[in-house]
Amino acid sequence: MKIKILFISAFICLTAISANAQKIGYLNTNELLVQMKEVKSADSLLNQYAEEMQKIYASYVMEYQSKLADYQNNAATWSEVKRESVETDLGNLQIRISDFEKESNQKLETKKQELYNPILEDIKAKIKLVGEENKFTTILDGSAMFIRWHRCS
Repeated sequence: MKIKILFISAFICLTAISANAQKIGYLNTNELLVQMKEVKSADSLLNQYAEEMQKIYASYVMEYQSKLADYQNNAATWSEVKRESVETDLGNLQIRISDFEKESNQKLETKKQELYNPILEDIKAKIKLVGEENKFTTILDGSAMFIRWHRCS
C-alpha cells in the first residue's frame, strides 16, 4: 500500500513539474540582420546619405581652408576693415561647419532610425508570432536582446 501511495505521489509531482515546464527558444538577431536583403538595402541608402553629407562638409572645410590661407598670406597688406571682414567670415564659416556637423549627425541618426525601425519592428512581430505558435515561454537572443512571452492558453 505504501508503494502505491509513493508511486501516485511521485506521478502527481512529475505531472505538476512538467505542466510548469518552460519552453525556451533561441535566436541571434545580429546574425539574422546580416543576412537580410532589407538591411543591405537600408545600409546602402544610409551610406549614400552619409556620403552626400560628407561631400558638403568637405566643401565647407575647403572653403574655410582657402579663406584662411588667403588671410594668412595677405592679412599684413590688407586694411583693418578688410582684415576684420575676413576674420568675421572665417568665424562665421567655423560656426557653419560646426553647426553642419552637429545637424548632419542628428539627420544621419534620424535617417538610420527611419530605415531600420520598420525592419526591426517586422522582426519583433515575426519572433513573437513564432514564439506564440510554438508556445515558447521565453525566447533568448544571443545578441543580448531578451524577449519573453507567456504562453497564451
